[in-house]
Amino acid sequence: MALKDLPTEDIPFTEIIDDNYLYADKTKYIYQLLLRKKGQFFLSRPRRFGKSLLLDTLRELFTGNRQRFEGLWIGQSDYDFKAYPTLFLTLSVKSDNPSALENAILNKLKIATPEGLTVLGDTSDEYFENLIMALHAEFKSKVAVLIDEYDAPLTENLANFSQAGDLEKLREKPPLKEFEEYKEVKKKLKVFRLEAIRAGFKKAWRERDYAVIIAVADKIPNNVL
Repeated sequence: MALKDLPTEDIPFTEIIDDNYLYADKTKYIYQLLLRKKGQFFLSRPRRFGKSLLLDTLRELFTGNRQRFEGLWIGQSDYDFKAYPTLFLTLSVKSDNPSALENAILNKLKIATPEGLTVLGDTSDEYFENLIMALHAEFKSKVAVLIDEYDAPLTENLANFSQAGDLEKLREKPPLKEFEEYKEVKKKLKVFRLEAIRAGFKKAWRERDYAVIIAVADKIPNNVL
């Protein structure tokens, strides 16, 4: 049996299958991953190790296209090939400052939004959350979120952020949003992140908003303080 041709460049899963290139079948491991009914999966393998191809394979799998998986392990399994709304993002962006980076990520989210779907949001995190909720409402189904180059917004832009304060503001933004929610809670906080508490206290201290520090501190256990 002649060996199939090897792809000589980065090409998507669909081209590998359709053009009959050699494909190392890892779909058994994908099946085992999908046995977990819910959860978030963080793949931190080395560079050039196939993460992008794996995510691209998952994207095709979530379209429900059983035909493309004929001859592969998962195509012969009991996997149901149910179609899910899928959000696929590649976060490889370069910017000169945190504000430009925020706009670049927001633009990628808007490009990934299906035509005809109305999504509102002035910031990337707000738009991202609303996009997932809109997909769920539109298709009445769970939403698959696949993110490639997840660390690129930081690793590709550290050298461009000349001021340490710029990077600190970028890092603190999500925790500060969470801290704002803590401020609105009337009862004791049963679930909270120390990262958000630290970021919120630090901001309140800089602004001399001591009342906020006291109010939130009263909602968390003394041993945490």
